[in-house]
Amino acid sequence: MKPTGPRIFTVSLFLLIFMASAISAADVNRAFDAGVMGAAQIYPEDEYVFMRARAGGGHRTPYGLFVFDRAKGEWLTLGTAAHFSNPVPWKGNTIDPETLFYSRSGYENIQLGSNTYEIRWDQGRAVVNVTGIEPAQYTSDNIPEPGGGTREYLFKYVQGTRLWFDMRVKTSGMLYSEGIGCFDASDKSFTIYSTQQLGFEKERTIITRMTGSGDRVILGVSFCDTDTCLNKGGFIMVPRQGDPVLYNAENARLPGGAVLDIVPDADLFWVATAHGVTQWKPGMQTNSIYHLTATALVFGSAPLTLWSDGTPAVGKEIPDKTTVTIIRAINLGFVTTAPYPVTGWTSKDHATKGLYISDDGAELVVEPGNKISFYSGPAADASFMGDIQSMDEIPRIKILENQGDWIHVELTQNVWIPARNIILYMGPVE
Repeated sequence: MKPTGPRIFTVSLFLLIFMASAISAADVNRAFDAGVMGAAQIYPEDEYVFMRARAGGGHRTPYGLFVFDRAKGEWLTLGTAAHFSNPVPWKGNTIDPETLFYSRSGYENIQLGSNTYEIRWDQGRAVVNVTGIEPAQYTSDNIPEPGGGTREYLFKYVQGTRLWFDMRVKTSGMLYSEGIGCFDASDKSFTIYSTQQLGFEKERTIITRMTGSGDRVILGVSFCDTDTCLNKGGFIMVPRQGDPVLYNAENARLPGGAVLDIVPDADLFWVATAHGVTQWKPGMQTNSIYHLTATALVFGSAPLTLWSDGTPAVGKEIPDKTTVTIIRAINLGFVTTAPYPVTGWTSKDHATKGLYISDDGAELVVEPGNKISFYSGPAADASFMGDIQSMDEIPRIKILENQGDWIHVELTQNVWIPARNIILYMGPVE
């Protein structure tokens, strides 16, 4: 399970703080559209709270490392995407994110005292094998199976002698939970909570986090729909006595979306959802919610690139410390609005099939799976500026001039910058 004891290794933040000063408070009150977090992990310490986050979707673009200064009541950027998994200097020492933040998927085996406990599913029952000074095997009552799939039960939280596990199921490449269970090592008993008892929605539900406070067990959950597992969720408090209670943005001051992490912090909880981070406790009426802002800074000069796999434009770059507006995260980087006008020329001779002009003649449309090349002038021997590849979304590019064979377009909002060259910021929701 999670290592215990002090974890802060007590960057100099000079560079990132210096660059942050270039962004005013008025610039940080809007989240970028794809600022939705697909994963977040929080670790509180006495003076600071650390968090790392990344995007969702198949590309999982890392956002970076962030730290909340309790004394100042604000989030600072500790590292770019390059430090999502790599060590970063901090107050004369080093923080290793892979040590600070641990796996949340769970464990088949855990050590408790002199015994090792293994959890598995077998023929409709939960089975705990004990090895050590008291070897034994314990089996639960029959657990109803509402559907098919492969069951992979995993321990996720230890509460004294009570070992809590997620009743996970994998089917058709997807993961969901059909409840939680508890094995009490003191009296060798099982307690099972079904999806109905926990208030899971009928669609696929994923347990993103399992923790506790006092005698309560707390579950972070994501309620999936056909498109994503980030739009809905909350956290469920499971008391030792009484019914579980679901908290979400409708009945508590929480950011919307799936709960990605929830961590006890004294009498409060840090809660990270797909749409932000906050501190919360039952009955709280006022609390600050923070999210990733649309305004960011370029860290080190970045070549002007129109697509993540495209060739950079000849002789053009986005300078260091340039303020840009993030539009969306994709392919380990970000589509941004360039700090200066960027235009280019193209024609159907320089695109695969699926390129057409909108009915009103105002936009060039590239259907999914197609690529279009751009040049600095209306000639094939002009300087090559790069490509745009249409993936899931359909790019609609503003037409400035249509000469028939060649089309002059606005590309300012189609600049791609690698995540390692972008400093993101956490700002308050206003």
